[in-house]
Amino acid sequence: MKTFSDWLNEHLHQYDNMRGNFEPLKRGDTVKVFHGFDNINEAIIAARHGVSGQLRPSRKYSYEANTNPKGVFVTISEETAKQFALDGCVIEFIAKYDELDPPVWPQGSYGTQGSYMPTFKSKVERLATKKKFKSEIGNDKNQPEFIKSSDDPYMAKILFDSSEYQALFIGNLNPSRIISFSEKKDNWKKINLEEFLEKYKDVDFTNDRTYQNRNSMLKHELKLFLPEDDFDADEFVKRLAEKVTKSVMSATSALKQITNQIIRSKSIKQSFIEIFHYHLWPKQYTKALSWLLEKYGNN
Repeated sequence: MKTFSDWLNEHLHQYDNMRGNFEPLKRGDTVKVFHGFDNINEAIIAARHGVSGQLRPSRKYSYEANTNPKGVFVTISEETAKQFALDGCVIEFIAKYDELDPPVWPQGSYGTQGSYMPTFKSKVERLATKKKFKSEIGNDKNQPEFIKSSDDPYMAKILFDSSEYQALFIGNLNPSRIISFSEKKDNWKKINLEEFLEKYKDVDFTNDRTYQNRNSMLKHELKLFLPEDDFDADEFVKRLAEKVTKSVMSATSALKQITNQIIRSKSIKQSFIEIFHYHLWPKQYTKALSWLLEKYGNN
Protein backbone atom coordinates (compact mmCIF):
# COMPACT_ATOMS: atom_id res chain seq x y z
CA MET A 1 0.00 0.00 0.00
CA LYS A 2 1.32 3.44 -0.96
CA THR A 3 1.89 5.93 1.82
CA PHE A 4 1.04 9.62 1.57
CA SER A 5 4.75 10.36 1.11
CA ASP A 6 4.91 7.90 -1.80
CA TRP A 7 1.94 9.61 -3.47
CA LEU A 8 3.39 13.06 -2.84
CA ASN A 9 6.72 12.21 -4.43
CA GLU A 10 5.07 10.66 -7.48
CA HIS A 11 3.01 13.79 -8.13
CA LEU A 12 5.54 16.45 -7.08
CA HIS A 13 6.95 18.99 -9.54
CA GLN A 14 10.09 20.84 -8.56
CA TYR A 15 12.64 23.03 -10.29
CA ASP A 16 15.99 21.39 -11.02
CA ASN A 17 17.70 24.07 -13.15
CA MET A 18 16.99 22.02 -16.28
CA ARG A 19 14.77 24.30 -18.34
CA GLY A 20 11.93 22.35 -19.92
CA ASN A 21 12.62 19.20 -17.89
CA PHE A 22 9.05 18.88 -16.63
CA GLU A 23 6.05 16.62 -16.87
CA PRO A 24 2.58 18.01 -17.78
CA LEU A 25 0.90 19.75 -14.84
CA LYS A 26 -2.29 17.93 -13.91
CA ARG A 27 -5.03 18.30 -11.33
CA GLY A 28 -3.97 16.46 -8.19
CA ASP A 29 -0.29 17.32 -8.68
CA THR A 30 1.80 19.22 -6.15
CA VAL A 31 4.54 21.79 -6.72
CA LYS A 32 7.46 22.81 -4.51
CA VAL A 33 7.38 26.61 -4.32
CA PHE A 34 9.17 29.49 -2.62
CA HIS A 35 8.06 32.92 -1.50
CA GLY A 36 10.39 35.79 -0.66
CA PHE A 37 9.32 38.14 2.14
CA ASP A 38 11.19 41.44 1.82
CA ASN A 39 10.34 42.12 5.48
CA ILE A 40 11.42 39.66 8.17
CA ASN A 41 8.41 40.62 10.31
CA GLU A 42 6.02 39.20 7.71
CA ALA A 43 7.96 35.94 7.73
CA ILE A 44 7.64 35.83 11.53
CA ILE A 45 3.88 36.35 11.32
CA ALA A 46 3.62 33.62 8.68
CA ALA A 47 5.54 31.27 10.97
CA ARG A 48 3.26 32.04 13.91
CA HIS A 49 -0.10 32.29 12.19
CA GLY A 50 0.15 31.03 8.62
CA VAL A 51 -0.74 32.63 5.29
CA SER A 52 -3.91 32.93 3.24
CA GLY A 53 -3.82 33.62 -0.47
CA GLN A 54 -7.54 34.41 -0.29
CA LEU A 55 -6.87 37.72 1.42
CA ARG A 56 -5.94 40.88 -0.46
CA PRO A 57 -2.21 41.32 0.23
CA SER A 58 -0.16 44.46 0.11
CA ARG A 59 1.63 44.69 -3.23
CA LYS A 60 5.09 46.14 -3.77
CA TYR A 61 4.03 47.35 -7.22
CA SER A 62 0.77 49.27 -7.09
CA TYR A 63 -0.58 48.14 -10.45
CA GLU A 64 -0.66 44.54 -9.19
CA ALA A 65 -3.22 45.55 -6.55
CA ASN A 66 -5.87 45.76 -9.29
CA THR A 67 -4.37 43.42 -11.86
CA ASN A 68 -3.76 40.48 -9.51
CA PRO A 69 -5.63 41.53 -6.37
CA LYS A 70 -5.47 38.23 -4.49
CA GLY A 71 -2.92 35.51 -4.03
CA VAL A 72 0.66 35.40 -2.80
CA PHE A 73 3.29 35.35 -5.53
CA VAL A 74 5.34 32.14 -5.40
CA THR A 75 8.00 30.70 -7.66
CA ILE A 76 9.51 27.28 -8.28
CA SER A 77 12.96 28.93 -8.46
CA GLU A 78 14.59 29.49 -5.08
CA GLU A 79 17.03 31.96 -6.63
CA THR A 80 14.13 34.06 -7.92
CA ALA A 81 12.55 34.08 -4.46
CA LYS A 82 15.85 35.29 -2.97
CA GLN A 83 15.84 38.25 -5.36
CA PHE A 84 12.43 39.32 -4.07
CA ALA A 85 13.35 38.65 -0.43
CA LEU A 86 16.04 41.35 -0.46
CA ASP A 87 17.20 41.32 3.18
CA GLY A 88 14.13 39.44 4.37
CA CYS A 89 13.37 35.73 4.31
CA VAL A 90 12.48 32.94 1.87
CA ILE A 91 9.99 30.25 2.84
CA GLU A 92 9.63 26.90 1.10
CA PHE A 93 6.50 24.76 0.97
CA ILE A 94 4.57 22.36 -1.23
CA ALA A 95 1.44 23.71 -2.91
CA LYS A 96 -1.40 21.63 -4.31
CA TYR A 97 -2.53 22.16 -7.89
CA ASP A 98 -5.83 23.76 -6.88
CA GLU A 99 -3.98 26.20 -4.59
CA LEU A 100 -2.23 27.79 -7.56
CA ASP A 101 -3.48 30.25 -10.14
CA PRO A 102 -1.57 31.98 -12.93
CA PRO A 103 -1.11 35.74 -12.61
CA VAL A 104 -2.51 37.61 -15.59
CA TRP A 105 -1.74 41.03 -17.05
CA PRO A 106 -3.66 42.95 -19.75
CA GLN A 107 -0.51 43.27 -21.86
CA GLY A 108 0.47 39.61 -21.38
CA SER A 109 3.38 39.99 -18.95
CA TYR A 110 4.40 41.81 -15.78
CA GLY A 111 5.75 45.35 -15.97
CA THR A 112 8.81 47.16 -14.72
CA GLN A 113 8.93 49.69 -11.91
CA GLY A 114 8.13 53.22 -13.05
CA SER A 115 6.54 52.25 -16.36
CA TYR A 116 2.87 52.72 -17.21
CA MET A 117 0.91 49.53 -16.69
CA PRO A 118 -2.72 49.11 -17.79
CA THR A 119 -5.04 47.34 -15.35
CA PHE A 120 -8.25 45.38 -15.76
CA LYS A 121 -11.52 47.28 -15.59
CA SER A 122 -13.35 44.40 -13.91
CA LYS A 123 -13.07 40.81 -12.64
CA VAL A 124 -14.93 39.69 -15.74
CA GLU A 125 -12.32 41.26 -18.03
CA ARG A 126 -9.50 39.65 -16.05
CA LEU A 127 -11.12 36.20 -16.22
CA ALA A 128 -11.77 36.54 -19.96
CA THR A 129 -8.13 37.48 -20.56
CA LYS A 130 -6.92 34.49 -18.56
CA LYS A 131 -9.17 32.14 -20.56
CA LYS A 132 -7.87 33.71 -23.77
CA PHE A 133 -4.24 33.08 -22.79
CA LYS A 134 -5.06 29.51 -21.75
CA SER A 135 -6.62 28.80 -25.15
CA GLU A 136 -3.87 30.50 -27.16
CA ILE A 137 -1.02 28.66 -25.39
CA GLY A 138 -2.85 25.33 -25.50
CA ASN A 139 -3.27 25.66 -29.28
CA ASP A 140 0.23 26.98 -29.98
CA LYS A 141 2.11 24.26 -31.87
CA ASN A 142 5.43 25.82 -30.90
CA GLN A 143 4.90 25.23 -27.18
CA PRO A 144 6.65 22.26 -25.51
CA GLU A 145 4.49 19.17 -25.24
CA PHE A 146 4.50 19.23 -21.43
CA ILE A 147 2.84 22.65 -21.56
CA LYS A 148 0.24 21.82 -24.22
CA SER A 149 -0.64 18.59 -22.38
CA SER A 150 -1.11 20.29 -19.02
CA ASP A 151 -4.65 20.79 -17.69
CA ASP A 152 -4.02 24.55 -17.72
CA PRO A 153 -1.41 25.32 -20.40
CA TYR A 154 -1.22 28.98 -19.38
CA MET A 155 -0.40 28.15 -15.77
CA ALA A 156 2.14 25.53 -16.85
CA LYS A 157 3.73 28.08 -19.18
CA ILE A 158 4.07 30.85 -16.62
CA LEU A 159 5.14 28.45 -13.85
CA PHE A 160 7.61 26.25 -15.76
CA ASP A 161 8.66 28.22 -18.85
CA SER A 162 8.89 31.92 -17.99
CA SER A 163 11.60 34.20 -16.65
CA GLU A 164 10.38 34.14 -13.03
CA TYR A 165 8.71 30.70 -12.88
CA GLN A 166 5.83 32.12 -10.92
CA ALA A 167 2.22 31.60 -9.90
CA LEU A 168 -0.22 32.95 -7.35
CA PHE A 169 -0.80 30.89 -4.22
CA ILE A 170 -4.54 31.26 -3.59
CA GLY A 171 -4.87 28.59 -0.91
CA ASN A 172 -4.53 28.59 2.86
CA LEU A 173 -1.25 27.64 4.49
CA ASN A 174 -0.82 26.53 8.09
CA PRO A 175 2.67 27.10 9.55
CA SER A 176 3.24 23.34 9.83
CA ARG A 177 3.32 23.06 6.04
CA ILE A 178 6.30 25.39 5.71
CA ILE A 179 9.35 23.22 5.01
CA SER A 180 12.10 25.77 5.61
CA PHE A 181 13.04 29.39 6.28
CA SER A 182 16.24 31.00 5.02
CA GLU A 183 17.70 34.51 5.33
CA LYS A 184 20.32 36.38 3.38
CA LYS A 185 22.09 37.49 6.58
CA ASP A 186 22.61 33.80 7.41
CA ASN A 187 23.91 33.04 3.92
CA TRP A 188 20.54 31.43 3.09
CA LYS A 189 21.04 28.59 5.55
CA LYS A 190 17.78 26.67 5.85
CA ILE A 191 16.13 26.09 9.21
CA ASN A 192 12.82 24.49 10.08
CA LEU A 193 9.71 26.04 11.64
CA GLU A 194 10.63 25.23 15.24
CA GLU A 195 14.10 26.71 14.84
CA PHE A 196 12.75 29.86 13.18
CA LEU A 197 10.13 30.39 15.90
CA GLU A 198 12.75 29.94 18.59
CA LYS A 199 15.05 32.40 16.85
CA TYR A 200 12.39 35.12 16.87
CA LYS A 201 10.45 34.19 20.00
CA ASP A 202 11.16 37.55 21.66
CA VAL A 203 9.84 39.67 18.77
CA ASP A 204 6.69 41.43 20.00
CA PHE A 205 4.37 43.39 17.71
CA THR A 206 1.92 44.43 20.42
CA ASN A 207 3.10 48.04 20.66
CA ASP A 208 4.36 48.34 17.10
CA ARG A 209 2.24 51.01 15.34
CA THR A 210 3.53 49.99 11.93
CA TYR A 211 2.31 46.48 12.60
CA GLN A 212 -1.05 47.60 14.00
CA ASN A 213 -1.85 49.99 11.16
CA ARG A 214 -0.51 47.99 8.24
CA ASN A 215 -3.10 46.51 5.89
CA SER A 216 -1.30 43.24 5.28
CA MET A 217 -0.85 39.74 6.58
CA LEU A 218 0.58 41.13 9.84
CA LYS A 219 -2.84 41.61 11.48
CA HIS A 220 -3.38 38.08 12.75
CA GLU A 221 -2.72 38.19 16.50
CA LEU A 222 -6.45 37.95 17.26
CA LYS A 223 -7.16 35.06 14.89
CA LEU A 224 -8.90 32.16 16.64
CA PHE A 225 -7.97 29.48 14.10
CA LEU A 226 -5.21 28.77 11.59
CA PRO A 227 -5.79 29.41 7.86
CA GLU A 228 -6.52 25.79 6.89
CA ASP A 229 -8.66 24.95 9.93
CA ASP A 230 -12.35 24.19 9.57
CA PHE A 231 -14.74 26.35 11.55
CA ASP A 232 -15.76 24.82 14.89
CA ALA A 233 -18.54 26.69 16.70
CA ASP A 234 -17.71 25.42 20.20
CA GLU A 235 -14.03 26.29 19.81
CA PHE A 236 -14.95 29.65 18.32
CA VAL A 237 -16.99 30.69 21.37
CA LYS A 238 -14.44 29.25 23.77
CA ARG A 239 -11.47 30.99 22.12
CA LEU A 240 -13.37 34.22 21.65
CA ALA A 241 -14.07 34.25 25.38
CA GLU A 242 -10.46 33.49 26.25
CA LYS A 243 -8.91 35.99 23.88
CA VAL A 244 -11.41 38.84 23.65
CA THR A 245 -14.48 38.94 25.90
CA LYS A 246 -12.96 37.12 28.92
CA SER A 247 -16.08 34.95 29.52
CA VAL A 248 -18.36 32.63 27.53
CA MET A 249 -21.42 34.52 28.78
CA SER A 250 -20.13 37.85 27.53
CA ALA A 251 -19.06 36.24 24.24
CA THR A 252 -22.56 34.83 23.72
CA SER A 253 -24.17 38.17 24.54
CA ALA A 254 -21.86 40.00 22.14
CA LEU A 255 -22.52 37.50 19.36
CA LYS A 256 -26.29 38.01 19.72
CA GLN A 257 -25.93 41.78 19.41
CA ILE A 258 -23.54 41.52 16.49
CA THR A 259 -25.85 39.11 14.66
CA ASN A 260 -28.74 41.57 14.95
CA GLN A 261 -26.47 44.31 13.63
CA ILE A 262 -25.40 42.13 10.68
CA ILE A 263 -28.98 41.19 9.79
CA ARG A 264 -30.00 44.85 9.66
CA SER A 265 -27.06 45.81 7.44
CA LYS A 266 -27.24 46.41 3.69
CA SER A 267 -24.96 43.44 2.98
CA ILE A 268 -24.98 40.60 5.50
CA LYS A 269 -21.86 38.97 4.06
CA GLN A 270 -19.83 42.18 3.85
CA SER A 271 -20.87 43.29 7.31
CA PHE A 272 -19.91 39.89 8.74
CA ILE A 273 -16.45 40.02 7.14
CA GLU A 274 -15.80 43.59 8.30
CA ILE A 275 -16.47 42.54 11.89
CA PHE A 276 -14.98 39.06 12.03
CA HIS A 277 -11.98 39.21 9.68
CA TYR A 278 -9.87 40.03 12.74
CA HIS A 279 -10.74 36.64 14.24
CA LEU A 280 -11.34 34.34 11.27
CA TRP A 281 -9.62 33.39 8.03
CA PRO A 282 -11.46 33.28 4.67
CA LYS A 283 -11.84 29.50 4.82
CA GLN A 284 -13.98 29.87 7.97
CA TYR A 285 -16.22 32.72 6.76
CA THR A 286 -19.05 30.75 5.12
CA LYS A 287 -19.59 28.19 7.89
CA ALA A 288 -19.17 30.79 10.61
CA LEU A 289 -21.77 33.10 9.06
CA SER A 290 -24.25 30.24 8.54
CA TRP A 291 -23.82 29.13 12.15
CA LEU A 292 -24.17 32.68 13.46
CA LEU A 293 -27.44 33.30 11.59
CA GLU A 294 -28.87 29.93 12.58
CA LYS A 295 -27.82 30.25 16.22
CA TYR A 296 -28.69 33.87 16.94
CA GLY A 297 -30.63 35.09 13.91
CA ASN A 298 -34.06 34.53 15.46
CA ASN A 299 -33.28 36.00 18.87
